Amino acid sequence: MVTKAENDLLTRVEGDAPMGRLIRERYWIPFMRAARVEPGGRPIKVRLVGGDYVVFRALDGRVGFIDEACPHRRASMALARNEGCGLRCIFHGWVVDVSGKVTEAPSQRHHAEEFASKVPVRRYDVREAGGLLWVWLDAYKGGEAPPFPDFEFTNLPDDHLWVSTTPIACNWLQGLEATVDSVHVNILHQSWVSNIVNSQNAVLQKDLPPLYQFERRNYGVRHAALRDLPDGSVYARVGEFVMPFYGFAGSTNAANGQHTLFISVPVDDENSILIFMRFASADREPLENGPGFRNKPEIEASYNLDNFAPVPGPASDYWGQNYEAIRNGHHTGFDQNLLVEDIVVQVSMGPITDRTKEFLSSSDAAVMEVRRMLLKAAKSFEAGEDWRTHDDGIDYLKIRATSGMVPEGGDWREGFEHDRQQCQGEDQSVGKQLA
Repeated sequence: MVTKAENDLLTRVEGDAPMGRLIRERYWIPFMRAARVEPGGRPIKVRLVGGDYVVFRALDGRVGFIDEACPHRRASMALARNEGCGLRCIFHGWVVDVSGKVTEAPSQRHHAEEFASKVPVRRYDVREAGGLLWVWLDAYKGGEAPPFPDFEFTNLPDDHLWVSTTPIACNWLQGLEATVDSVHVNILHQSWVSNIVNSQNAVLQKDLPPLYQFERRNYGVRHAALRDLPDGSVYARVGEFVMPFYGFAGSTNAANGQHTLFISVPVDDENSILIFMRFASADREPLENGPGFRNKPEIEASYNLDNFAPVPGPASDYWGQNYEAIRNGHHTGFDQNLLVEDIVVQVSMGPITDRTKEFLSSSDAAVMEVRRMLLKAAKSFEAGEDWRTHDDGIDYLKIRATSGMVPEGGDWREGFEHDRQQCQGEDQSVGKQLA
């Protein structure tokens, strides 16, 4: 049972909230598709972990990330002109360059250059990797940056990546918990799964809910949803939770070197950004265009990658649910794309769901373990300690989720049959994509 104090500790990120301070100080935060920020283009408002910023790309390709408020009279720099290597505030013409220095202060009559050099501006370190922009929000203090999470996808060429973002009107933890909740896949998404997974899916749905097992790692939690099959074997859907907000989802397509990642980024206490990504390992063929949801190929080209799965309607209209579609056989009435179903149920819980009123079941084992780890991390941070149980370095490159068949008497931790078949040059993977 989560107490109110624990729920607050898990969810609150604004101001001096421990979870927000932990994320700002100890982690690089992915926040936007890199392609969205164009050289010389409009500066873009960014709200992250309760703070307001702008990001822009100079004509030479460098990316700047500064506080939204102009250091002069606090006008929004999202309204600024992107000129050369800096932003010029439209109010009084002050210029802040990509390195975070005030280079012009036209309103200063005497010794303007010397005056400008003394104006303090908070500038934040930005990196570009894996089709995303990442920021370290504690950089202005001048300390040592945390290690960058050098995941497999951060080292891939563009044609091996498919990246989208969606702003969501609810707390970040609601999105994160969905990434470790395997049991909902064959229930909530059944109208999609039945089309994108082969006949093996019919077998998988006969054994619900799955048995959950997990391993604590120095980066987070490796968790497996295990479903018994009639022949004595077990189907294991293995995912990875990586601190503080990454969810690598187990997919049958992992046998083909294709992987799925969800990142739930806190915007403030009541809003978040969902980054949804598919990527192919470097030694595999590039991805096909699109997110892999082949049920609606006619709308694939029209996806807005910066708002990929918006809620179709307001709460007053049941979030845009099409009940006629339910009468015609669709399970949820949200037939835009699979991800919309996830986002709608998360938003329907309210801005910050009250976890003290939950009644959890056995299928929530991984959710509970992730909560325990996050609580430990926040409490350890407050106490000036390290939340990890051991301090060896994290090899982000090797973290990946997968799924497959475990023979009778086998162990999901030892790999799957398709891993051995791949080594022999065969591909016996199950289906196309579970989730």
